[in-house]
Amino acid sequence: MRAIENGKNWISNTNSHESDVYFYAQLLRSCAAARDLAQARRVHRLILDSSHRQDRYLANIVVEMYGKCGSIEEARRAFESIEEPNTFSWNIMVAAYAQNGYIEDAKRFFHRIPFPNVISWNAMITLEAQSGNLDEAIALFTTAPFTDVVSWNAMISGYAHNGRVDEAVDLFDRMPMRNLISWNAVITACAHNGKLDQARVFLEQTPERDAVALNSMIVGYGQCKDLKQAKVCFDILPDPDIISWTSLVTAYAQAGHLEEARALFDSVRWLPNIVLWTAMLDAYSRHGHLDEARRFFDTMPERNVVSWTAMLAAYAEHWELEQARAIFNSMPESNAFSWTIMVEAYGKKGQLLEARMLFDRMPSRSLVSWTTMVAAYALNGHCLEALEVFGEMVMGDLWPDDVVFGGVLVACTHAGLVEQCRSYFVSMLLDYGIRASVEHYGCLIDVFARTGQLKSAEDLIRNMPFCEDQNLWNSLLGACKLQEDMKQGMRVLPELNPDDSSAYVLVSNLCKARA
Repeated sequence: MRAIENGKNWISNTNSHESDVYFYAQLLRSCAAARDLAQARRVHRLILDSSHRQDRYLANIVVEMYGKCGSIEEARRAFESIEEPNTFSWNIMVAAYAQNGYIEDAKRFFHRIPFPNVISWNAMITLEAQSGNLDEAIALFTTAPFTDVVSWNAMISGYAHNGRVDEAVDLFDRMPMRNLISWNAVITACAHNGKLDQARVFLEQTPERDAVALNSMIVGYGQCKDLKQAKVCFDILPDPDIISWTSLVTAYAQAGHLEEARALFDSVRWLPNIVLWTAMLDAYSRHGHLDEARRFFDTMPERNVVSWTAMLAAYAEHWELEQARAIFNSMPESNAFSWTIMVEAYGKKGQLLEARMLFDRMPSRSLVSWTTMVAAYALNGHCLEALEVFGEMVMGDLWPDDVVFGGVLVACTHAGLVEQCRSYFVSMLLDYGIRASVEHYGCLIDVFARTGQLKSAEDLIRNMPFCEDQNLWNSLLGACKLQEDMKQGMRVLPELNPDDSSAYVLVSNLCKARA
């Protein structure tokens, strides 16, 4: 508020139009950086009361500000108030939708842009790739009227984000031109997906070895618990930044070396960085040291919503519901993630009434929130309620993903709803373009087996677009035993793994049931 009053006084004492616009722009960007919606609204009103109310440059920044503050409706109204929006205006509105999880709205808005430029296309390619819609990203990339190095970099990161590292590397090899971001993207793709030898080759070839690449290597080696190589990469850095220190502390913590992790932390604890402190807090909680995690949390010089949520997650993941509830109620601010953690915690304890009440009170719900509520009902046998929640989500224009469909299929399986399970499975493939996983097929196979449709279950296993899964054959044989179908069981026998002792137990049980 004081900044706004100072701004009013400063503006009233100047006669420069350009200076006024510059100062308003700075105020808007400050509100966006702080995610301060109340302050953002005050600045916006100040502009509306000034002679700059129709300034398109400021109007664009207002749209961007509301998007970063999480108020998509106000961003949309600000956009619609622009008399002649330019391509930059449209791109900002697309970005606002994307940042707030309104993927379908972002897509629809993109297709309405009168004259999309390379920035427009790159924004959509990145959005689709990072949302897991890689096929859509590929289609955009191959049909875009113009691409640049940013487009190629977005696709490399998209392939990596979806675990398709070989295709990321292949695309990198075909790039017409590369920049440092390209090299860092392919190094990160390999390092974060366990292909560290390949990542090391790229690291040696890169024309400029910077902290981003080396930090990615530290993370990769940490995931593989190769602390020696992680430390080697760290020592190469001439001036390790806070990300480097956090990555190394996390690497030691993931390997269970909490004392070494704490020693590293203590050597730089003077750094005023909440991310490093939260990483150490998470390390204690991951290894079940809840008392130490809480003592560490209580000594933090400052806390933000991430550190509060880390402490909340620590209690929730270890089934300490009372302590989790106390932390949640004490949080000075919360986000969709912290609310979702509590919904999940109640669901795991079987306290579905409390879970649903909390879910209904959530100020905003993400796709993860809806998925958590569906899973809570499904895993506790309240299958119709799970399907109702999914229906509410779809009616609310939120685009489902493979995870929430997994919860829906589990609900159908537990309730023995064969036709509904089949219908949701087909809808997932055709209506939403989601590629079915082994787990999705497993749900459909399971519901067939539970309801005595053993031949349908067998046919589905044989026709899956994957290598036949031994666990599915074992489950089918178990179903044959329950249904006392010796004939079907005999057809399954040749598919069993002869080295799997559990298969022999299943065969023995089938024979006993028949006898």
